[in-house]
Amino acid sequence: MPLPRFHRVDFRAIPFERLMLYFGYYTLGLGLLLFFPVTLDMLRIARPAHTAWTELVAFLVMFTGLVVVWCARNIRTRAGLLYWKGILGVVLGLHLAWFGFIRYSGAMMGVFGVVDLAMGLVILRRLPTEVRLSHEQLLRDIL
Repeated sequence: MPLPRFHRVDFRAIPFERLMLYFGYYTLGLGLLLFFPVTLDMLRIARPAHTAWTELVAFLVMFTGLVVVWCARNIRTRAGLLYWKGILGVVLGLHLAWFGFIRYSGAMMGVFGVVDLAMGLVILRRLPTEVRLSHEQLLRDIL
């Protein structure tokens, strides 16, 4: 019996609006995971001394996810916000990967950082071609 053939998926074929919705839903789910100290213990992520810091981070992550979902509804007019989310994703992804893998705050923190870095790079790469604007126009929010 022959082995099944795996079909390569071209992620560039996914519509950008749907991709942004997926990114937003992922970020919302990540915020919900970070909100509860029990899930941090299950994921072996080091917790700070006071739980207010993890709750604050969780609320900010959930807010970012809501902003991405909101921007996905009308990408052309909200492209500046998505571009800045891409920059934030790259910076935060590098930061989390450093603390997750090098400083060892927990390997899952590094995994979340790598995923956020990849999402940020996808946004920075595909958004200018989707809305037909330059990087400078998106950075300065000139539509």
